[in-house]
Amino acid sequence: MRSKKDDEIERIRMLHVIHAVLGVFLILGGILKLAASGVGMPQADFTTFLSILLAIAEILGGLWMVAGYDPVRTRPWVVAAFVGLWATSAFQAITGKCSCGCFGNFSVNPWFVMLFDLAAVAILLKWDANVKGNQDFLDTPGRAVKLAVVALVMILLGHLTQSPLSVAGTATLAGRPLKNVDLELRNDNFVTTIQTDEEGLFELPPVRPGTYAVTLFGRGTLLSPDGKPPAPARPALPKTSKRMTTTQKKAFLDARKAAEEAGTDADAATIWLKLSNCSDSDVKVEYK
Repeated sequence: MRSKKDDEIERIRMLHVIHAVLGVFLILGGILKLAASGVGMPQADFTTFLSILLAIAEILGGLWMVAGYDPVRTRPWVVAAFVGLWATSAFQAITGKCSCGCFGNFSVNPWFVMLFDLAAVAILLKWDANVKGNQDFLDTPGRAVKLAVVALVMILLGHLTQSPLSVAGTATLAGRPLKNVDLELRNDNFVTTIQTDEEGLFELPPVRPGTYAVTLFGRGTLLSPDGKPPAPARPALPKTSKRMTTTQKKAFLDARKAAEEAGTDADAATIWLKLSNCSDSDVKVEYK
């Protein structure tokens, strides 16, 4: 006949198994996030820092859970963390995100992650807590506040961090492939250069979701049949220029210089490219 002590040991062992399984998922997600955020990212911004911080926290938390150190007292904190993760994945699923970003560059449907997090919370809450050393979730106001803070921090980090995207595409000008040209990719945080190949194909470096300006310089040269830049609009001095006053002549020359600069600027073309985790793997950059 099993004693009460044996039952308690068995329940704690089962809780350790639950923690270990969840911990493995946290470690895996943290490693993949760290690889996505720390390798090849040209945007060393605050979002990257938060992504790395969240990844490290997931790895350390997962190791703690797999090690099984005091699973009974750890359980409320694990529940609070997964409530935060569930809220984040639920928001992503409702707002139509194609991937939760939980596993770095690997696309995982947020609906699936939401159900997984919900199941984890339900199993942990249903676990028989009638063992020595267990503490209620809300036994003191201070404890309740701390657990709520853990959940809110996980929600905040989940919303602020976004896994980078790896996107390839094709660039064309007037319907023809842009061969061996440099395009400037820019947003508010960084600028980089991407190069097309013989077929107009290019591959973006890992970038965050967002809207980017893609600029082609020398558009007029590429469109010109002889490969020479078109002459900018350059007003000629009138025959009566010698009769101009010094002030009038300076004003005219200033106007002509402005026209030349406008002609140079018109030789560049920019389109706006919106990237999200729902973007096609093959994007089209088409200049007219």
